[in-house]
Amino acid sequence: RIQGHVHKWIEGVAYELEFAEATVSAWDNRRKLVDARLAKIAPEAFRRLKTAYDRVTEDDPEAWSQAAQTIRNIMKAMADSLRPSDKDGAAEGPDGQLIETTDDKYKNRLMVFVREKQKDGKMAQLLEGKIEGLYRAIRDIYNAASDAAKREISKTHIEDLVLHLYLLLGDLVILAGDELRIPQEKIS
Repeated sequence: RIQGHVHKWIEGVAYELEFAEATVSAWDNRRKLVDARLAKIAPEAFRRLKTAYDRVTEDDPEAWSQAAQTIRNIMKAMADSLRPSDKDGAAEGPDGQLIETTDDKYKNRLMVFVREKQKDGKMAQLLEGKIEGLYRAIRDIYNAASDAAKREISKTHIEDLVLHLYLLLGDLVILAGDELRIPQEKIS
């Protein structure tokens, strides 16, 4: 009877370890892909991401506020790479209305990039059901970083913000990936 419980416990631990390894492997594979694409598509955003990570690890609330400003700079660098500002200064936004796409309106330019991909026949099916989440992530990260850059925030808050930014950047480089082919050996 005891042997049966021990066997069951060992099976449970083995399953947990196997699941944990699969999760780490999946995350690591995605991280490699995102890092490779981000470095190629938006090298300035990729470089600044390291700065944000460094500031988050400090034990200083001022550094965390600076990390929030860096997040805004990363979003701008990403917009500069994916959807440079327009001469006309306006383009179709998420709801079909014209929105400003000047240099300082980088949040809008990211939304226009997503909107353009949404309208692209090849990407429309892939984006179905995810599009509103991307718009929301762009708005939420922008708003949270703007707010956090102006006041003292907790380490947990800035860690979450950097993680959400990384996931957003991953989604954006995957969207941009149709025209970008990176050899598998460069990702590994």
